Amino acid sequence: MDNIGDNIRRIRILLGIKQITMAKMLSLSVTSYGKIERNEVGIKPERLEKIAVIFQIDVDYIQNLSLFLKVLRQGFVSKED
Repeated sequence: MDNIGDNIRRIRILLGIKQITMAKMLSLSVTSYGKIERNEVGIKPERLEKIAVIFQIDVDYIQNLSLFLKVLRQGFVSKED
């Protein structure tokens, strides 16, 4: 199973969001945000939820990348669905 940071990075790239944008939206430095993606620091549930809001997806999709990719291929990833 992939680590949460790896999944966040992959989803961010798929969505075309830059690290600097994520860092700003989370009120973090780019260095601190990079540590999340590299799994160098843990991630609190509140921050994970905020990342999900930024991505406009459910937290479950971050925790289960294969589910996210499957649903993405079907075109049903939005939280509004």
